[in-house]
Amino acid sequence: MGDSMHKALLLVAVVGCVDATEPRTGGLEQGLTVFHATPEAGVAGMYAKGDLAVFFETKRVAEPDPAISHQQFAIDGSAIDVSARFTDMEGRNLLVALAQHETPTEWVLPGEPSAAMIAARPALYDLAVEASNALEAAHLDAAVAEEVHTLAVTGINMRPPSVVPERIGETAYSGGWDHWQYFEVHSASCCGIAEHSATVFWNYSASGGWEDGWQTNNHGRWAMEMGLEPDCGGTGAWSGGSRPHYYSDKLQYCDMANGYAVCGAFGGNHNCHDDSKVQRANIVYGQWFGSAPGWCSGWGCDVYAPHCY
Repeated sequence: MGDSMHKALLLVAVVGCVDATEPRTGGLEQGLTVFHATPEAGVAGMYAKGDLAVFFETKRVAEPDPAISHQQFAIDGSAIDVSARFTDMEGRNLLVALAQHETPTEWVLPGEPSAAMIAARPALYDLAVEASNALEAAHLDAAVAEEVHTLAVTGINMRPPSVVPERIGETAYSGGWDHWQYFEVHSASCCGIAEHSATVFWNYSASGGWEDGWQTNNHGRWAMEMGLEPDCGGTGAWSGGSRPHYYSDKLQYCDMANGYAVCGAFGGNHNCHDDSKVQRANIVYGQWFGSAPGWCSGWGCDVYAPHCY
């Protein structure tokens, strides 16, 4: 997080106690404030309404081996991976779009949001929509178009699931944690002969509701630019129970050990569906890999998206 965002968070602290139910106009500059917007530094800023604010920032890295389905390109035509996030007033993740193959270290803040920030979550998700619309209307430099698009498809499209967490049941919290995860695979036709897939997951707690949401693009379109994979039966998969809250610092791609390669006959290749399966293993089944699993190095490849469970 840059110095400008640190200063803004200090301003939030000076404003004082947050009343999530009745926002007041305090010391926050209202509406959209852009701290910086360059390809090198990314796009960062905040959007305030009353005493509440959401912060946003992006990270760009070069993509040396783009997939045929790759969607993100710099103004000079080179392939890039742009990740983005919205945070609450304490710097904790609210909405995250992960194109990089590892979550940036500084995007992982241990601990739980305060009671005030938990109570403010519904209002903060609405502010993320307003912030995204304001960013699109601000007509920033074309050199950061991918950053603006990633923020918009995250802030506008990443909405708390409408599904009722009835599948959790009364014993969900008996392990000492009340956090659960809700996971979806999203897919769409791609490349004329196959599908592209990417994933979404949300952290849920009995005490706080929907605490934060994450999406991937898996070398192509963002999950929230596509529909729920039909094989998922109209809903995602619940997981967790006796596990702690996930901040997704360990959310994995096959690329953790071997580079992306469009399907080949000699092994060591993977595509977006292999990444979706690794992420499903992480979130739904609590499996983490020290080296790329078999999906990432098998012969040939899957053409169609996996299901959610």
